[in-house]
Amino acid sequence: MNQPHLIEEIETALASGDAKQRQVTLKRIADYFVAGSRSYSAEQIELFDDVFLRLAADIEVKALAKLSHRLAPLSRRPCSRCHGGFRSATLL
Repeated sequence: MNQPHLIEEIETALASGDAKQRQVTLKRIADYFVAGSRSYSAEQIELFDDVFLRLAADIEVKALAKLSHRLAPLSRRPCSRCHGGFRSATLL
């Protein structure tokens, strides 16, 4: 069985509307980001930020908290736009 390419996985998760699938994909993207965060350019980090925000829509607060906790210690992480979006999602 072939694994979908990362872009295909993101597109499928977003199109499906399935919160669980988004959560799984969000974790995978976070793993990828954490592994290379020190080497990404500002533009690449901004792209991750956008992907995180899109995938984070309509997923459990617990999953958002886990993601925020994982990203918090990184010196190069998505900007506050991402954290503000997570906070907004938890307030709804």
